[in-house]
Amino acid sequence: MRFIYHLILSLALVSCGYSMRGNINLPDDIRTISLTSEFYSPLLISITDNLKNSDINVTDSKNKNLYRINILSESFKRDNCQ
Repeated sequence: MRFIYHLILSLALVSCGYSMRGNINLPDDIRTISLTSEFYSPLLISITDNLKNSDINVTDSKNKNLYRINILSESFKRDNCQ
C-alpha cells in the first residue's frame, strides 16, 4: 500500500511539471549566454553560478549573436511583521 501511495504522489508531481530547485532546462543549442549588469550584485552572482552549473558559458560580451540577459535594476525589500 505504501508503494502505491509513493507511486501516485510521484506521478502527480511529475505530471504537473514539478522539478527540483536549481535545475535549468535550456535548449541544447544554447551553450553561451551574455550576462550584463550595471553593478555587481548577489543576483548576478547567483544567475552566473546557476548557468555555469548547467554547463552554460557566461560572458559579458556585447556580441549580438549571443542570447543576452541584461539586468537593468533590482531591489530587495524585507517586510518585518512583528
